[in-house]
Amino acid sequence: MAVLFNPLYFTFLLICLATAYAIVQLGLVGPLYQVSKTLGNELQRQATARLREHFREPLLTEPVVARSQSAPHENEDLGHDEELRTL
Repeated sequence: MAVLFNPLYFTFLLICLATAYAIVQLGLVGPLYQVSKTLGNELQRQATARLREHFREPLLTEPVVARSQSAPHENEDLGHDEELRTL
């Protein structure tokens, strides 16, 4: 119902139908299917390559030092705050 009462949707529907009619009449269904298939395969190939590159090697980070929760201020390094202030 929204397509019938909204002029923008109705115009878009007419344009889509006219485009589909032209594609069928000009015999472009096969080439359009082939281009779509090639585009999908290329998209899948690039996504697979990027995911493999991302998960190939884990990033090495500095180990996290565990602190006791009863007294967090006792184990803090005061020199670290001075380094941050000078940056």
